[in-house]
Amino acid sequence: MATRQTQFLARSLLTPAVGLLFIWMIVPLALTIYFSTLHYSLLDPGSESFVGLENFRYFLTIPPSSPRSRTRWCWSARCWR
Repeated sequence: MATRQTQFLARSLLTPAVGLLFIWMIVPLALTIYFSTLHYSLLDPGSESFVGLENFRYFLTIPPSSPRSRTRWCWSARCWR
């Protein structure tokens, strides 16, 4: 059985590692959500505009007969041929 002092030491040594791992996960998630709500062109990087959920609506409403539909689902399902 560990003493209180040993438990405190273990928790104090683990806290920075857990904090860094938390930041390591949250920052990319937040940036992904932020960039998914923008419309930007790689050819003109200074022309970002906020579009909200329009990117998701566009992704989900492409007709199944469209050639882009197969590409969309292959990218999301990773079906490389």
